[in-house]
Amino acid sequence: MKASKTFLVVGVISSLAACGGGDGGLSPTEAFESMAQTLCERAFECEATSPEPLEYANVDACVADFTADLGDDSAEMDASIAAGRISWNEADAADCIGQVNAAINGLSCEVFWEQVLDALSLDDDPRCETLGEGLVADGDACTINDD
Repeated sequence: MKASKTFLVVGVISSLAACGGGDGGLSPTEAFESMAQTLCERAFECEATSPEPLEYANVDACVADFTADLGDDSAEMDASIAAGRISWNEADAADCIGQVNAAINGLSCEVFWEQVLDALSLDDDPRCETLGEGLVADGDACTINDD
């Protein structure tokens, strides 16, 4: 599950920045935490068919590890949104993460382990393309890549 987590972090962070403004829904931190919870719960539901032993004692330990890894990235994104360097559409984030979480939960355990990364693709849902947009002008200094 470690390789999946690394890909998940990179995929989510790069996909989370694309229009809108905060209008109720999920912040980047809340989106990451929701996805981590769903992924970890599903991993433990499918533990019996896992190709390798799970690295975590329980769902809470799994979620804690994911959110610790994601903490700095989501906090930086939250700070950029608060500073006006990124616009963020919280409603689209909630819809997008709901779609991803439903996809994860809709997989059989065998398919979950074989294709979990495909289920985490945010590119297939138009709501996932309108989550955030960098507002820093070309050539100006950015705090994070998504600015």
